[in-house]
Amino acid sequence: MKICPQCNKPNRPEATHCAHCGTVFNAHSPSRDTIPLEDVEQTQPSATGANGANSLTERPAGAIFGGRFLFETLRYKDTQEIRYSVVEHSPEQGPRYRVCTNPACGAVHPPTCDELEQHCTQCGSPLESSAPLFLLQEARQPIFGAAAEVAVRQGGLVHPSVRAPLAYFSEMVNGEMHYCLVTPNTSALPARVEPAQVLPWGMQLAQGLDYLHQNQLSFAGQINETCFGLDGSHPVWVNFRNCTVPPEMVASAQPADVRALAADIYQWLTGKNQYSFEPGIPSAINRLFQQALAGPGYESGAALAQGIEAALSDNATQPSVDFRLGRRTDKGMERQLNEDSLATFELSRSLQSVSQPLGVFAVADGMGGHSAGEIASGTIVNIIARRTLTLDPLQPASTEERTTWLKQTVEAANKAVFDLRKSAGTDMGSTVVAAMLDGTSVTLAHAGDSRIYKINAQQIEQLTTDHSLVERLIATGQITRQEARNHPQRNVVYRTVGDKPNLEIDTSSHTLIPGDRLLLCSDGLSGMLEDRYLQKIVLESSCAQDACERLIAAANAAGGEDNITAIVIEIVAA
Repeated sequence: MKICPQCNKPNRPEATHCAHCGTVFNAHSPSRDTIPLEDVEQTQPSATGANGANSLTERPAGAIFGGRFLFETLRYKDTQEIRYSVVEHSPEQGPRYRVCTNPACGAVHPPTCDELEQHCTQCGSPLESSAPLFLLQEARQPIFGAAAEVAVRQGGLVHPSVRAPLAYFSEMVNGEMHYCLVTPNTSALPARVEPAQVLPWGMQLAQGLDYLHQNQLSFAGQINETCFGLDGSHPVWVNFRNCTVPPEMVASAQPADVRALAADIYQWLTGKNQYSFEPGIPSAINRLFQQALAGPGYESGAALAQGIEAALSDNATQPSVDFRLGRRTDKGMERQLNEDSLATFELSRSLQSVSQPLGVFAVADGMGGHSAGEIASGTIVNIIARRTLTLDPLQPASTEERTTWLKQTVEAANKAVFDLRKSAGTDMGSTVVAAMLDGTSVTLAHAGDSRIYKINAQQIEQLTTDHSLVERLIATGQITRQEARNHPQRNVVYRTVGDKPNLEIDTSSHTLIPGDRLLLCSDGLSGMLEDRYLQKIVLESSCAQDACERLIAAANAAGGEDNITAIVIEIVAA
């Protein structure tokens, strides 16, 4: 830089007049270079300065720092540090700092070549033509930690979610060494982040963290809210004083950084410093934080960003639905005893304006005669009821977890019925169909010839396969489905609850949409009415309960040869 012989103030090297007092420079005016970064730590700063003052001397208006940055306004001052707003003072057409005009990007481009860059390397938008405003922090000691090293990196760091330090230099002021760090102009995060902003902000910061890792920067897990700021309304990484991990250790330190960032995002969303299941947020987002903080975590910032994006997408695509429920059981026209049993449990949930009710439904058709069939079917629905009441209705469950729960529940029922059968010396048993419905996702389990149908305006679809002799004959092409309705062995079932100590249970999962109905029924209904009549009655009924009443009446009108049970669940948009 060039030092004014009149006022002893620094000026940029190409200056012909002093920026402070207007003195005309001649060819012999003295100049002095700034001290390189590698020499900074070896220079011992004065505790009070050459004049014995306890505070830094404020630079005058128009001062130039480091021969490049022009004083604009004073922003903050104490005994150890002064902060200024500055703009770059450089040739109009020469290389200089430029900012992307895209508000969603805003990346700061340090000068890297002799030509003036015109477009953002991140998003392709034009770069601002005017000089951006920067923050310059000046101190009498090198207090900026690793941020100083980041600032002098060749080529700088350019990313939509990163506002890295831009320049670091030291210079003599009134006989005292001053240290200066120049950073983009950002603001602090709000004290409370709006819930709707948390995950989009988290995704952007995770992408920024991945970029920092790719550029061999890590925080060794030392990440907190002071690391972040706002550029307009855009969250960015701003504090790099904790970048202490050597480049060769960055890869091993990445998971700790990712977990620390996820913990900050979780704290913004829930107010909690440690992870625990949060019933007030959707299941997809709970699963995200369960993996990030209590599970295996995410291996990179990019993986965390993808996890957040997937959780947001899952939540956004979840339709808001409700259930309309009907149920009815009847002994029929020929039986004196009703050996059928049913169970229905429903919990309404609305999280962040998305209604996703949870329900467990079951039909069991007992066999074995008086004091046997009704005990078997009743035992099954009682065990399903007991286990349903122990469910945490707010705990998110995957398809696999729902399948496991249903299988374990039917297995427990099978053991109980088998033990009763042995102790009573009877041939009691029962069929069972069970469904766990979580919003529009349904998981089924069954054994025997009771059925579950999906019904809508387009079709009726049987979702279960009978474990019966006639179904095997149909599958092997020996009889038609129409012949099966009148086959003399149509009631022979080869798999039932309680017949053996271990039961093979069929399961399946399906996705429903508003307008779909599920029909769970015993063979006293499906054996009396053809599928097309089941569909017609359900669709023409005024509500789910009316459908059950009309189905029972139609089966009795057709002969009512067996006990009849029906549960109808209609999925409606909420």
